[in-house]
Amino acid sequence: MSSAVMQGQSGPGGGRRGVSIRRRAILLILLVSIPLISERMYSLYAEREAALAATLENLQQVAANVGLSQRETIAVATGIAQVLSRQAASLLTDPPACDAFLHGATSDLLGVRNIMIADRAGVVRCASARELVGFDIARAPHIQRAMAEPGPILSNFVVSPRTGRSLVSVSEAERNDRREVQAVAVVSLDLEWMSEALARAGSAPGVIVVVVDGNGVGLARYPLRPGFVGSPYRAPDFLASIAGRERGAFRDAGAGREARIYAVSRVPGTDVRVLASMREADAVGALDTRILATLATFLLVMALFIALALYLARRMIVAPINRLASGLLAYGTEGAQDLRDLRIREFEPILFAYEEMSRRLTAQTSNLRRMNNRLAALASTDGLTGLVNRRSFDVQFSEEWVRCADASQSLALVMMDVDHFKLFNDSKGHLAGDEALRRVADRLIAATAGTGHVAARYGGEEFIILLAATHISEALEFAETLRHMVLTLGIPHSRSPLGQLSASFGVAAMVPTLDVSPDVLLARVDAALYDAKRLGRNRVVGAREAPMPQMRAL
Repeated sequence: MSSAVMQGQSGPGGGRRGVSIRRRAILLILLVSIPLISERMYSLYAEREAALAATLENLQQVAANVGLSQRETIAVATGIAQVLSRQAASLLTDPPACDAFLHGATSDLLGVRNIMIADRAGVVRCASARELVGFDIARAPHIQRAMAEPGPILSNFVVSPRTGRSLVSVSEAERNDRREVQAVAVVSLDLEWMSEALARAGSAPGVIVVVVDGNGVGLARYPLRPGFVGSPYRAPDFLASIAGRERGAFRDAGAGREARIYAVSRVPGTDVRVLASMREADAVGALDTRILATLATFLLVMALFIALALYLARRMIVAPINRLASGLLAYGTEGAQDLRDLRIREFEPILFAYEEMSRRLTAQTSNLRRMNNRLAALASTDGLTGLVNRRSFDVQFSEEWVRCADASQSLALVMMDVDHFKLFNDSKGHLAGDEALRRVADRLIAATAGTGHVAARYGGEEFIILLAATHISEALEFAETLRHMVLTLGIPHSRSPLGQLSASFGVAAMVPTLDVSPDVLLARVDAALYDAKRLGRNRVVGAREAPMPQMRAL
């Protein structure tokens, strides 16, 4: 048997074989099995998504419950501060009695670390703890806000210089009829008690609940972890992502960290936020294992079926066809077997069909070559205007960027936008709009003919012109010429202040370097075009100078 037949090499006429019987058998198995496994995998992924959704809902409920409990604590402290602020000045008239009163109040109130009252200068005159008396708190930010603003003020995390304790305080100033500060009442919350309150508010196995202030500093955590209180919680970018959230849920898989799912809830009336989180693996790890096991089982079974199919295909299909092929290869040679002896009359036209196919392929190759040239032109041209399309422009722009960088030459871009074009379409219709764009494009073609400049349709009514080895002054002059050319079209536009179609232009130029992205120049010309439209349209605006971005060497 011929090795060419067995190994799928060139047959008569030099043609290559098509898809083999073996591959067809494999394809048939795949066509049958892939939909089955796809349905199973889809159901497993749907189950996984449902489990994630349920976990997120539970986390949101935990965060909301904790937020309410912390709100109650802060509300108690706020109420005490409001009550004391109305009596602060009178309490200061008898400091010993004031101390005793505040000490007793602190003992009776859960979650309150200490209470103190400062005079108008910010010096503590009476307090629940004697070591606080005489302490100057006037420079504390929340005290300054309390003296400047009416109503209770909640501080961010602070460490008392006098006691060294971590605190969050609610402060409110007493004012006279002239709105002058007479005294300030300060109620400090016990952060350890806040952490204990997290457990009372309810949690679940594997769930971590934290409370952070407006600066992202940890106030409380459950389960407890030494060193958490007073430390920044996570990276600044993570804190920025939750800063504007009142509530919600999201997934975070930062670099070097395991994937976690979070629910965030803002304590009403404060900048304090509660986050409840869980490792994604704890929520859906079992389902992920099932998905991998199902996929592995599928691959194993499919491999066994393919092996069996290949064996049967070789014995029952491939071997007879190889005998036929051997006869075809020997056809016309001395001692060739008569194809009729194979008793496969259905294959008698194969040799004739092969020769006829070779003749036709030669003719079709020429046709395909012409069609490919035509398709290449269509792929790089905008169908409406005949200009270079955006994809082709991006390629040429990148090439010119490298060339100008190597030659230290200036590269300029002119970006053009037809003014009020949507209103033109609304009033004239899209057919008229298309015709207007074609006429504008004809002007661009005329202006760039023989210059080496590349004019392209950038999108919608936007056009862009690439001017290699061109300085900003030349590009501005070129853009001004284009602006006049558009006006000379004289296309009526009743919805435009000019009464006719006009265009705005942005111009930017720079000497490229290989460590700067071409997007820098695109951003500049786009900003210049924006300025042209902002300043009234129908004008040319050059890009403002901007510092070059510092690019990290690769």
